[in-house]
Amino acid sequence: MAASTWAASRPAARYRYLVEATVSMMRTTAVLSHESAAVLLGLPVIGPWPDRVHVVEPLASGGRSTGMIFRHGVRELPRTVQAADIAVTNVARTVLDLARTRSFASGLAAADFALAVNRCTELDLWEELERLRGTRGFRAARHVVERADGRSESVGESLSRARMYELRLPIPELQQSSSTTAGSSAAATSGGTTCGSSASSTGGPSISGTVSRATPIPRTPSGRRSVGRIGFVRWSPAWCGGPGARPTTGSCSLWSWRVPG
Repeated sequence: MAASTWAASRPAARYRYLVEATVSMMRTTAVLSHESAAVLLGLPVIGPWPDRVHVVEPLASGGRSTGMIFRHGVRELPRTVQAADIAVTNVARTVLDLARTRSFASGLAAADFALAVNRCTELDLWEELERLRGTRGFRAARHVVERADGRSESVGESLSRARMYELRLPIPELQQSSSTTAGSSAAATSGGTTCGSSASSTGGPSISGTVSRATPIPRTPSGRRSVGRIGFVRWSPAWCGGPGARPTTGSCSLWSWRVPG
């Protein structure tokens, strides 16, 4: 590979090159797993990519890890699929392996993505999770499956939701549409509580909070009308990627305005 191609490649592409080159030199066929399966399946990974190729093999094979290959011994080989003509763990198993070994945010992003693009179903995740019962990281994987949502529209949205869960903030209803009719305004509602929550880490700051007033809000002759206050939490994309930082909190007044015409 030309040095210029490597220099211009993003981390995911570089790791894929590493995986493909390593597989081409392996003397025996093995099933790729974890990040190595994820990069070939196109699943998102939050955080740094590893510097070794991950494979799963039966415990009885007696294989050992090397400087280039990390071998995971399993009692029973998982179901496999083909990706780039290479055998890899199925999508649901790959998601769970990421959830078991990486951060909650990374596992949630992979699960959300797989559900959103119909690469697997919630039932697939639960069935594969049951096969992992008693293994290391099972509880972390279950934590992800319980919170995975295929309505997430981006990795950034999944990352924001992960941070909300970690800080025990109100979780928004994803893609909850709010409609307005002539003379009224409406806000998204979740479980009977009006939520002014946003789960995006792109562009402007994200906000999570609750309003103590039901919607819709009738139009009034006076034009502007106070509808209460909202407590909020806001953060930037940098905070989403850096758990050591903390978001800012505050509150503000909410108003409704009469719409001309």
